[in-house]
Amino acid sequence: MDDVARSIVARLCDAPDDEQLLGVLADHLLARGDPRAQVIALELAGQYEEARRLVDAHLASSLPAQLLSSYAEIRWHRGFLYTLNLSDSRLPPNADERDLPSALRATLAHPSAALLRELIVSSTPRMRFNEVVAALADEGAPCLRQLEIGSARGRYRMVSSYAELGDLSGMWRAVPRLEQLCLTGVMGSVQQRETTFGDVRLPRLRRLRLHSCGLGAENAAALARARWDELEHLELALGATADGFGASADVLEPLLRAERLPRLRSLGLMSAEQAVTLCELVAQSDLLPQLERLSFAAGTLAGEGARQLLRDARAFAHLRLLDLELNYLDDEQVEALRGLCAHVRLGKQRQVDPRYVEVYPETQGRSPCPPLRQWHFLEQSY
Repeated sequence: MDDVARSIVARLCDAPDDEQLLGVLADHLLARGDPRAQVIALELAGQYEEARRLVDAHLASSLPAQLLSSYAEIRWHRGFLYTLNLSDSRLPPNADERDLPSALRATLAHPSAALLRELIVSSTPRMRFNEVVAALADEGAPCLRQLEIGSARGRYRMVSSYAELGDLSGMWRAVPRLEQLCLTGVMGSVQQRETTFGDVRLPRLRRLRLHSCGLGAENAAALARARWDELEHLELALGATADGFGASADVLEPLLRAERLPRLRSLGLMSAEQAVTLCELVAQSDLLPQLERLSFAAGTLAGEGARQLLRDARAFAHLRLLDLELNYLDDEQVEALRGLCAHVRLGKQRQVDPRYVEVYPETQGRSPCPPLRQWHFLEQSY
């Protein structure tokens, strides 16, 4: 694409569905013999089958060879890549997933990725997520709205929570229009793997999920320093001290304030060793009255945790959903907690050592390590 086309695409990053602007781009590209112009025009006219044939014939074949070998699930929209899913479940037999970061880098630099809106990189045993982060930081994805790295959807969910993400500080500026972010991996320092957040700047973010073997104190503090003016959902799987957890109540308290999270409606503080302390912290926070959904799932709540929740029962009464599944509550405590709010999810409780915290625990009636979207409180309406 020439400078004029790049200028139009830059404007489209703010309004990628602006049909008038897409028409201007199509006219400009048509005069230069670019097949993308005809694809855009056909889709704007509702001729999707013909547009798909042109994409297959002229655009898809220009992508990096790795992607054409079934490494990725690709969705096109109006002449540009819309979704790119680099998933272990799509790897052909004998494929080497270590090539995926280089394939991603080449794809992000390709003109077809100029309006990429969704990027998902699922977990594999040897996937180098730090190289995925570096590729994003170097090449940029200015139109990206949804990003998942180390997604908990694949075969290696637990492995993913121990994956190194590296230095994220350069990635934030490369995805300025991001609205949804899910990261799974080390979020502190453990087993010679380290992840650093740096200065987090995601002004348009609405949904944030961080799932880790252990959220470190410095990264938790970085979250507390950031501005979250648009954030509606925050989900933190905090992890275990032995695996780098350092986000104590004192570190998290500056984050859990209404002034920091003015639009927040759903909060998850899961897989937490200090679950009782967190219950008390949230109950006393000025953030709680604005919440509709709250989760302390997969934590260490037992007798003292139940008593703490009952002492603060009035503070939780307005909630539409309180998720206490997969803690260590006995039958008597479960019955006592059922009426805390409109819907209290108690489900399956665990009976093993309450000091142990699972990042992706078993849920009743589902697979041992279910994808987040199968069970987590945010995705279900009551």
